[in-house]
Amino acid sequence: PDLAVPPPPPALGVLALFVQGDDAEAGEQRAKLRDLAGASPAGRALYRDYVRAERRGVLEILEDFSRCAPTLAALLDAAPWLRPRPYSIATEGGGAGIGLCVARAFVETPRKRKVPGVASGWLCELREGDRAWIAVRRGEFRPPAPERPLVLVGPGTGVAPMRAYARSRRAGSAPTLLFSGCRDAAADRLYGAEWIDVPNLEVDVSVSRHADPERRRRVTAALRARGA
Repeated sequence: PDLAVPPPPPALGVLALFVQGDDAEAGEQRAKLRDLAGASPAGRALYRDYVRAERRGVLEILEDFSRCAPTLAALLDAAPWLRPRPYSIATEGGGAGIGLCVARAFVETPRKRKVPGVASGWLCELREGDRAWIAVRRGEFRPPAPERPLVLVGPGTGVAPMRAYARSRRAGSAPTLLFSGCRDAAADRLYGAEWIDVPNLEVDVSVSRHADPERRRRVTAALRARGA
């Protein structure tokens, strides 16, 4: 379970069942959790502002609702399942290890809270020698035969699997065209220096926040310009 991701409204109704006590404070917390779980316009607005917009997970909600003491089974039932992070591997198969392309995520909420990404935050805290349990899922994409041209589209960290495909194309392969995008060419143009070493590869880079407004462009505009 993912205790840092906003739970759905019905999960808050489950938590309301575990508010302890009959005093005014307990009654207030129980009623508010029920409101958050409700389908009324006021309840939906409260859920949107308190949970969804502020990215509050189950643990943070329990900190605010101190009289709520769910059982372990109820806690696991309330928390959403941790989702996999597909297409983060940026190296071709057959090597001694794998390389990941992950951007450390921070979301700033309307109340100026900085909420770190669950997976990226955890990965960035790892140090050399630390052990991590991971599972690798086989992807659904299959690159064409080397003699066929290949067009790849990978904005931002979406370039990870595209890098793996491009690097797997050997000398003599048909041309490969990669559409890549970033906000700042100097700060987050991923793998920019290494593309020159990939045979028969052309990279079309779009910079959405270029210092020169005339040169700002998104990947969708680059695709349209090429007639893709």
